[in-house]
Amino acid sequence: MHDINKDIELSKYRYSLAQQTYNNAKMCFDNGFYRDCINRSYYAVFYAIRAVLALESIDFKRHKDVAAYFNKEFVAGGNGETSGSIENEKGRGRLQ
Repeated sequence: MHDINKDIELSKYRYSLAQQTYNNAKMCFDNGFYRDCINRSYYAVFYAIRAVLALESIDFKRHKDVAAYFNKEFVAGGNGETSGSIENEKGRGRLQ
């Protein structure tokens, strides 16, 4: 049987990880460590997405699978057609 309380707790944990990582990104930015800031920002978003997916009992082992599912279900509204995506931004050098 599915335990929604475990999903909620996992989501809260992952969201707190996202918040901590975002704070690290901000510190890096404030101190001129821009490359590290980009890295930490990417992970903050990644952890936040995993927090959302945890509420649906969905998880993936690979980053690209997390991004693909999120883009399909949330960015494109479930139809799989996107005008922009996390992976596209990463590929353009905006996220590393």
